[in-house]
Amino acid sequence: MRSFDLEFCKDRFRSRSHFDLSIADNTFLQFELLYSQYGYSIDISGSNLTVAYNTFEIPIISKLRIDIDDNEFHPLLLLGTSLAFRLSATATDSTGTADFSSVTNSTMFSLIFGTGVEYDLSPTESLFLNARYLLGLTNVSNTSTSAKQSTFQFTLGYLGTF
Repeated sequence: MRSFDLEFCKDRFRSRSHFDLSIADNTFLQFELLYSQYGYSIDISGSNLTVAYNTFEIPIISKLRIDIDDNEFHPLLLLGTSLAFRLSATATDSTGTADFSSVTNSTMFSLIFGTGVEYDLSPTESLFLNARYLLGLTNVSNTSTSAKQSTFQFTLGYLGTF
């Protein structure tokens, strides 16, 4: 098995929707539907290869919301998993761009660790800021190359009831 150091991993674009299911006081299961664009660059024998892929992810996250007195700010702890399905993959080098789907796995599994803060706007509305790390457990490549997608993600959002 060959292993390469990825020079640049990035989370290019994300769009998500999620809902929280209360399972105990201040403890929630957060279910998400997430579209992500990821990519990385790698140097192989002096030639730069850039891989980009689009995924549909289903993260399930346990969220602990910590209440501090009567404060509107609430620290968050996040721990969960994510199952991602590759929608497309391309590889670009000095000769052009090609479909890379045949050498990338169609599903990927990650662990999620994170923290954040919620600010209550009202009893049913809040703003949140999350920082989380996705630790890729599945090889992105289905060849002998070891390349796992791990990334930091930052999210700013609004949470309300419908």
